[in-house]
Amino acid sequence: MPIQLFCLLLCLSDTISFAQTCKVTDANADCSTPIILTDTIYGPTNSPSGFGMINEFQDVLGSLYSIEKEHNSVWFKFVVPVTGELTLDIIPECVKDDYDFLLFNYSGNENSFCENIKNDKLKPVRSVISRNDKTLSSMTGLKQGASSEFIHSGPGASYGKPLDVERDEVYYLVLDNVYAYGCGFTLKLHYKYSFQQKSLNITLLDSLSGEMINGNIDITDSTKNLPATKETNLQNTGSYYMPVDTAHLYQITAAVKGYFTRSVIFIADIKNQTSTLKIYLQKIEAGKKVILENIYFYGDQDVFLPKSTPALSGLFKTMNDNPNLKIEVHGHVNSPYNGSSFRDTTWTMGLSVRRAKAVCKFLTDQGIEENRLSYKGFSNTQMLFPYATTAEEMEKNRRVEILVISNEE
Repeated sequence: MPIQLFCLLLCLSDTISFAQTCKVTDANADCSTPIILTDTIYGPTNSPSGFGMINEFQDVLGSLYSIEKEHNSVWFKFVVPVTGELTLDIIPECVKDDYDFLLFNYSGNENSFCENIKNDKLKPVRSVISRNDKTLSSMTGLKQGASSEFIHSGPGASYGKPLDVERDEVYYLVLDNVYAYGCGFTLKLHYKYSFQQKSLNITLLDSLSGEMINGNIDITDSTKNLPATKETNLQNTGSYYMPVDTAHLYQITAAVKGYFTRSVIFIADIKNQTSTLKIYLQKIEAGKKVILENIYFYGDQDVFLPKSTPALSGLFKTMNDNPNLKIEVHGHVNSPYNGSSFRDTTWTMGLSVRRAKAVCKFLTDQGIEENRLSYKGFSNTQMLFPYATTAEEMEKNRRVEILVISNEE
């Protein structure tokens, strides 16, 4: 989720929403191939058609926990971004369409999860299977004020009770339109935050020795777009203790003379009264390489994802605070070995060069002199994980490194 958009919406209210546009396909009618929700608004989109390859629900008349049978369905999967309360709206494009839905809390292996649903071994955490109410434009979902967790088929309430959720929980949502040839729908998820005050202890450490070092800590409550402390910059502080609110985003920038500046995003954990944030800083030494963490690009592009902003800002501050520092930016891409074969391409080399160049352009756009910067691409020739199989390993292959050329006083 783009940080700037997240922060702007939080300034306006205690809920979040942002849009994702995709198309429902026949494959999405099965639990095993759901649409992965990356935003809180999906649609307007086309109506589902049919029950896919597997009919997960059959002849369950009158159940509170299952639709009578699968007609025209679509599955969604999503990860909860914050701890709080979930409500949702399913908004048909045509009042004639009648959407039922079941919401499941995911746990365990995905294959067994879907199999257990098919075999009626899992109960949803919410269900609304009632007849569409045309006076409500046939809308359904979960909303404030509703009291029922499960609503049966036939005449009944169109909205169920909100659900308490925790950050990083995974849910599956299945919608089923009773009528074929529907007009489509829009799905909206709403999260109402659970605000509680916690404590945060920040410590600055040398990345090699692990010893505490003194420096400057700048803390901004991005939710309010205001400094999080009475002082906008905490001078010569190696450790700092402060109150924080859960679900608030804090941008914390640590700067120490002779070290690379780091800027990180922190969200208080509702489960712990006190959180500890250790910020490891790397010394600026000629000939040494530093991995620039949390620099992300859109897939196969040299365009930064918005969540790269803190790391880029930290690099700019390092360059700005050290006017004699000269660096070479190295770009690396992820293209793991395929079996026993390996083939570098002109395209991957070009992409790595363009991404390194994009970092330099960001810095020059901020006023850093071009003669202090150079760049080089390495394609996939220096992958940290040549046989990467996980998203984390691939992300570490897809990195930006900084080579210190000189830092003469």
